[in-house]
Amino acid sequence: MKHAPALLVTASLLAAIPATSQQAPQVQVTGQVFFADTGAPAEGARLALFRLADLRQSVVATTDATGRFTVLVPVDGSATTAVPRTFQLLQNYPNPFNPGTVIPYQLDKGGQVRLEVYNLLGQRVRLLVDSAQPAGYQSVAWDATDDVGQSVGAGIYLYQLTVDGLSDSRQMVLLDGPGGSTRAAGGRAPIPASPQAAASSAIASSAVYGLTVSGPGLVTY
Repeated sequence: MKHAPALLVTASLLAAIPATSQQAPQVQVTGQVFFADTGAPAEGARLALFRLADLRQSVVATTDATGRFTVLVPVDGSATTAVPRTFQLLQNYPNPFNPGTVIPYQLDKGGQVRLEVYNLLGQRVRLLVDSAQPAGYQSVAWDATDDVGQSVGAGIYLYQLTVDGLSDSRQMVLLDGPGGSTRAAGGRAPIPASPQAAASSAIASSAVYGLTVSGPGLVTY
């Protein structure tokens, strides 16, 4: 049985290292991961912070025996480029959603990538990705429309990632509600911006990070 993770995070700005190092100021992100149901620390959990403006740029940390971790993130967003160790389809966020969601995934090597959305009858609703992609952290947005731009109904959908013969799938839930009837030009639903992005698009393009947590005994967060 896998446990849902709970996460406590703090961040502090570190002073710039002397100019001779040519290194930008950094934000120190520290925190603790533990099992939400038992409160026990999650040892060996893997955290990846990835820059939303360029998902190939990320920093990775692993929790110690107390579930704690520390990573340094450059203020200018120039995180260390890291290649994932495994091929993995991650849970979409938000989930449930209305009217839009983001589907993240990671590739341990480059290849031909197909990401498709199906209804519960097994009928394909939308082809989101069909192209060659390099190794790294990737994501794609889905605005709850089908291949011809028509809005789909509320319900449970499956999304499937296939890369060079490997395949993985997950479920997501589209809620009915006011958001479903608010469509942008061309019938596409806008993906809601995060509060940080709404506050400053300039900052969002360079210094906003997403976070995934995975590891033994944990449901990927």
